[in-house]
Amino acid sequence: MSTRGAFGYWRDGIRWEGVYIRSDAYPGYALPELAYAMVFREEEALPERMVEARAEAWQFLEEGGVCPFCGREGVGMPVDIRGDIYALRYRFAREPILADAYREEIARLERAAEEGDQGAAGILEDLRHTGWPDPGERYHGHWDPRVGHLNADPLFLEWAYLVTRGYLSVLRGCVASRPGGRPATERIIALRLPGGEPLAVVDHGHCVAAFTEVARLGPVALAQLAWIARMKRRAEGKGQEEAREAVDRLADTLTYCAAFVAGLVAAAWASGKRRVVREPETGGKELPDVVRLETLNRYGLELAAFREDLPGLPAPPRDAVRLAERRLGSG
Repeated sequence: MSTRGAFGYWRDGIRWEGVYIRSDAYPGYALPELAYAMVFREEEALPERMVEARAEAWQFLEEGGVCPFCGREGVGMPVDIRGDIYALRYRFAREPILADAYREEIARLERAAEEGDQGAAGILEDLRHTGWPDPGERYHGHWDPRVGHLNADPLFLEWAYLVTRGYLSVLRGCVASRPGGRPATERIIALRLPGGEPLAVVDHGHCVAAFTEVARLGPVALAQLAWIARMKRRAEGKGQEEAREAVDRLADTLTYCAAFVAGLVAAAWASGKRRVVREPETGGKELPDVVRLETLNRYGLELAAFREDLPGLPAPPRDAVRLAERRLGSG
């Protein structure tokens, strides 16, 4: 099953904006990949640019927010792409492995056209005359992947990675089952955590859900993760197994933190101290809260503490750390 998530940025302590990640959003994969994109790409303000370009994948920015199949701008990510032209999306790719995939797909289409495949011949003809393989949108569609505090559901989005000044914030969608649940209402319910802190959660009837900040990764940690991804791209096997295990340990820690918070939410529900959040109390919007690290630390959850670096990962080069500081706005 796909692990859904989001990549974006904090507008303030409550409001955030981002883009949807439809699969592989679990930390063991997504954190090194996002760190690599933030640190080693040329774009500043990567999440803001992705939101602006309606880009689900950071590679889409290489195309300038222009659909690589039909050439339309501002229509969002291509979807429902016919499988045998999928690799044509990499026509602008700077990474050699993706550029090779594009060339291989062109060669395959040329062979198919020579054998009488009219569909392949039409794609090549469109590419030659218009510069785009599917200008008529016969083999693909579009969608807008933007999400944020107004429409992101912690029951559906399992992870979110949000940039703010100085660190990358990792959120987990925490779900607490509610015995004797009723049909989903999707109201916002105000609870109180066992320590007395208020918490507004999404009530789905059979469960309640909330986003929880389970980690903050500073420049050194971000550079470490980016360096792991770079080594992988360069096929440097040395240290890869140890690095993978270290990233997996981090992911396990974050999952443990999320389970801890789910227990807090369940305890808050069981206490009976709950009420529906009325619109005047939320500025006209019914918004769930994000449980921040400051709240978790009151419960002694030291595993969720801010990380200057990640134990078990190789030390990154100093220039990678400087790039990470710049991308996080802390350098």
